[in-house]
Amino acid sequence: MAIFPLERGETPSSLNPLNPYHYGLLAYWVFFRPSVLRSYLYKAAPDLYRQSGWSKFRGSFKVPGYRNLYLMTIASVVKCLFLLAFTFFLYTIAVNQGHTGSINSVLALSNTQAISASGRDFTGNSNLKVWDLDRGALLQTLSGNPNGINALALLSGDRVISGGGDRAVTIWDIKGGDRLQTLENHRRWIEDLAVTPDQKLAISASADSTLIVWDIESGKKLHTLEGHTGPVNSITLTPDGTQAISGSTDGTVKIWNLEQGTLLQTLSGHTAKVNAVTVTPNGEQVISASLDGSVKVWVRSSGTEVQSLMAHPGGVNTIAVTPDGQQVVSGGMDGIVKVWNLNEGTLRYELTGHQGWINGLAITPDSKQVVSASSDHTLKVWNLQQGTLVHTLPGHQEWVRSVAVTPDGQRIISGAGDRLPKVWNLTSGEEIPLKAVQRTLFWTTLGFAIGTVFLWIWIVLATALILTCSFMALGLAGSVVTAFVLALGGSFLFTNLFILNDLLKINPPYQQMFGAIAIDTSVLTVGFAIFMGTIWFVAFALAGRSGLGIFTGVGLIFAIAMAVGAFDANIIKDKDIASRIRFVAAVSQGIRIGIFFNLLVAIGSLRLLFYPIELIAALKPNRRGDEHPVFWDELVVLPLPNTRKSLLQQLQRDEKEGLHRVAEVCRNPFQRSVALSALSRYLHSTPNPLHLLYAIARDPDLKAYLWSPVSAEDWRGVPERREVLLGELGLQSVKCGSDWLNQVSESWIGVLTWVRRSHRQTPLTRFSALLYQLLNSESMHRSELDWTEYKPHLLSLRDYPGGVEILESLTILAALSSLDNLSDLRIALPTLQKSELVAFYEGEANSRMPVAGVIRPEVLNAIARLGEIGALISSHSEQPDPVKRWATLARATVALDTLESEAIASWVTPERGIFQQIIRQWRQLLLKETAATAPSSV
Repeated sequence: MAIFPLERGETPSSLNPLNPYHYGLLAYWVFFRPSVLRSYLYKAAPDLYRQSGWSKFRGSFKVPGYRNLYLMTIASVVKCLFLLAFTFFLYTIAVNQGHTGSINSVLALSNTQAISASGRDFTGNSNLKVWDLDRGALLQTLSGNPNGINALALLSGDRVISGGGDRAVTIWDIKGGDRLQTLENHRRWIEDLAVTPDQKLAISASADSTLIVWDIESGKKLHTLEGHTGPVNSITLTPDGTQAISGSTDGTVKIWNLEQGTLLQTLSGHTAKVNAVTVTPNGEQVISASLDGSVKVWVRSSGTEVQSLMAHPGGVNTIAVTPDGQQVVSGGMDGIVKVWNLNEGTLRYELTGHQGWINGLAITPDSKQVVSASSDHTLKVWNLQQGTLVHTLPGHQEWVRSVAVTPDGQRIISGAGDRLPKVWNLTSGEEIPLKAVQRTLFWTTLGFAIGTVFLWIWIVLATALILTCSFMALGLAGSVVTAFVLALGGSFLFTNLFILNDLLKINPPYQQMFGAIAIDTSVLTVGFAIFMGTIWFVAFALAGRSGLGIFTGVGLIFAIAMAVGAFDANIIKDKDIASRIRFVAAVSQGIRIGIFFNLLVAIGSLRLLFYPIELIAALKPNRRGDEHPVFWDELVVLPLPNTRKSLLQQLQRDEKEGLHRVAEVCRNPFQRSVALSALSRYLHSTPNPLHLLYAIARDPDLKAYLWSPVSAEDWRGVPERREVLLGELGLQSVKCGSDWLNQVSESWIGVLTWVRRSHRQTPLTRFSALLYQLLNSESMHRSELDWTEYKPHLLSLRDYPGGVEILESLTILAALSSLDNLSDLRIALPTLQKSELVAFYEGEANSRMPVAGVIRPEVLNAIARLGEIGALISSHSEQPDPVKRWATLARATVALDTLESEAIASWVTPERGIFQQIIRQWRQLLLKETAATAPSSV
C-alpha cells in the first residue's frame, strides 16, 4: 500500500500565531507548495486527516496544529480590520484637509484668516473650512450642510452665515465649529446672502423667487419679500442697511424696505436674467449686470436708468465697484474684463488675456488693482490706473469660481473645482503654499500608502488562512465554497468601486481629491478577474486538483457570463422583442463577457503574476540547478526555460535525490511531461540504466502517493510515484487522478503538453512498461500477465549491465509461475537451464544461471530458495515410506511459508507479486498432494 508523502526538510510541527514568519510561511505553502500544507496537517493528526464532515471539524479543535491555524485566521482578519481602520483614518485626515466638492465661495475673515465653502460632493454633503493664512493650516471644518453651499456672509463675534441647497440659512461659530442656528422657510435653494452693517438682520435670496428678512439674534423670520417672478440670483444692501436691492432671472431689479418688508422700486430694462447687482459706496446708484450683455446704472431714489453700458455681447457674469466709487469693473462670458468710468459711462480699458468666462472679480481696498477669476483655470491681476496686466496666477486644475482679497490688500484667496483654496501674494504674484496642510497631506499620504501595502499583504495572508481552514475542516468542498464566497465578496466590492468611479467621473473635484489612488476601471476589471482566477485555482490546488481548477474556473465564469447575457437580453431589454432576437442577444452578450473576462481569469489561473519573477529566476545561471522555480513552486502552469536542464543536473549530481526531485515535479500535471522527458534523457545516457529503473521500483520514498490524498477516492485512486515514473517512461497511460473529473482534467493537460513529452520507444522504455505492469498488478493473478508480449523486448536487455541477470531470473520466474502440477515441478528444475531457457529465448542455450548481482540480490536469493524448495518437493516421490513422503511435503510447505514471511513481505521489488503467485500456486499443489499422500493414521 502507498504511503503518505511527507515533505522532506524542516517544517514547524505546529505554527505559532504569535510568529509573523509563520503567517508568511503558510501563505507560501498555500500559493506555491500546497503539498507541504497537506503534509503539515497529516503529521499534526494522521487519523483526523483521513476523517471528514462534522466529526473532523469538531476534533480539529483538540489538535494544536489545527487549533493554531484557527487562531491565526482570527488574528489575520483582526489585523486586516485594524489596518483598514488605520488607513481609513489616515485617508479621512487627508481628505478633511480639503473640500470634497467644488469651492463655490471664498471670504476673507481678516488679514490672516479666510473661509471657503464648497458645493455638494457625490454623497450630497458640503462644508465650510477656516484657514490660517500665516501658517497655511486648516483651523476648522464646519460640516453637516447638505446639498452644497452657494453663499457666505460674515457676522461679528467669529460667526458666519451660509446658505445653499438645503434651503436654510445656517449660523456658525467659527472657532468652536458649532452650528448655532438653522433658519428654515424657503421652498427652494438659496442663491445669495447679505447682512446689515449693524449685524442685526440677514437677508436670503432664493430660487423660490422670494427674499426673507431674518432677525439674527432670535432666529425669527421678520418679512418675506415677494414680487419677483423668477429665482433671485443676487442681493446687495445700501450702506446704511435700510434697503436691499435684488436681481432676478425675471430680468428686473427690485429695491426693498427692510424695516417694513415692502417693495419700493422695480427697475425694469434688462431683456434677460440679472446675474449681479451692487451699489455705489455712497448708496446713490444701483448697478446691475445681465445676461443680455449690458451693465445698467440706476438712480436708487427715483429708479431711473442713467446709463446702459453694452459691455459683453455674450452676457455679463459679474461686476464690482471700486471703493472710491469712481469705476465699475465687469466680467463676461467673452473672457474680457472691462473697466468703466462710472460718472461718465465710458469705457476706460478693455483687459484681454483670459481664455474662458470671467466668474469673479475682487478689487483691492486702495482701488488700484482688480483680480479676475476665470474658467480657464487662472487668475489675473490688473492695474486699474494703467489698464495693464500685472500678474497671471496659474495653478488651479479646474474653473476658478470665486476670489477675495484680504482687508490689507496683501493676499488673494481663490477657490475652484480643486479640493484646496489657493493663497497668493498680491505684490509678487507667487502662490503662498498652505505649508501645514501640505505637511499633513505628505505624512498622511505616506502613512496611507504604507498602511495600504500592509493591508494588501494581510489580505493575502488572511485569504490564505481562510482557504486553509476551510480545506482542513471540509476538504475540497470547503476550499471551493470559500473561494466562491470570496469571489462573491470581491464582486460586491468590485461593483461598488465601479459605481464610485462613475460618480467620480461626474464630479471632477472629488476625483482630484483621491489624487494618486483615483480608480481606473480597466485596472479594476483586470485586478478583480485575476484575483478570481488565482483564488479559484489555489482552492483546487490545495486538494491536489490544480488542473481541474483551471478548467472549472474558466467554465464557471463562462456560465455566469451566459447567465448575465440571458438576463440582460430577456429581463432588462424590451420584453416585446422576439424570442429569437433575445436569444441571439443573450448568446452574443454572454460570449462578449465570457471571452473577455475569461481571458483575464485565465491569466489569474495561469498565475502570470508570478511568472515574470519565475522567468528571471529560471534564466539565472545556476550550476547546481536546485534554485530553479519548478522546485519551489509546484503550481507552475506555463513552461519555464531550463527546467529539463535543472532536473538533469540534479540527477547527475545525486541520482537518488534527483529521482525524488523528478517525482516531486511530477505532482504538477503541467510540468510532468518535461520532468519525465528529463528522466528519459538521463535513463538513456547513464551507464547503468537498469540499475536506475530498479532504483525507481525499490526506493521506499517513491512508494508514496503521487500527491497527498484528500478524499476517500484519493486514498484509493491516486497512484504511487514509482508507478507514474515507470509507467510514463514506458509510454503507458497512467491515471493520475482519482475521481473522474480529475482524471478528465489530467487527460486534457496530457494532450496540451504532448509535444513536451518523450515519445521514443527503446528496450529501456519497454522494460519500464513491464516493471510498471508488475507494480501495477500486484493484486492480480500473475498468470494474467502475458509474458510473450514482452519476450522480444527482454532479449535486448542483455546488452546492458545486469541485463542477463534480469533476463534469466524473469525467465525462471515465468517458468515457475506457469506450473500447474507437481509433476511439472519435478521435471522443471533439472531441465530449466537446458530446456526452459532455450524455449523462451529461442536458442540462447548458452545462457548462464544468474549469479549474485547488484540490482536485485533478494530476488536471486529467493530464486535459490525456491530451487531448494523445489528440490525438496521433487525428492518426496523418491521416498518409499508414505509417512516420510508426507513429512517431506510438510517441510516444503513450511519452507514456503517461511520464505513468504521472512523475505517477500518486506520486498519493494516488482517481482514481489510473481513470487507471491508462485508461492500460492505451489502451496495449493502441496496441499493437494499432501492430502493425497497422507498416511491413514494421520
